[in-house]
Amino acid sequence: MGIKEIEVEIQKLELKERATLAKWIVESLDNLSEAEVEVLWTE
Repeated sequence: MGIKEIEVEIQKLELKERATLAKWIVESLDNLSEAEVEVLWTE
């Protein structure tokens, strides 16, 4: 499944489910080093 298909599926979620997913994603990025975050945000 590609990113576009994932986006379509996420848009089908209820607001609370999307918020829970967003929280999980942000928390998973907290485990990255500052250098890794820089690389991801500049791509």
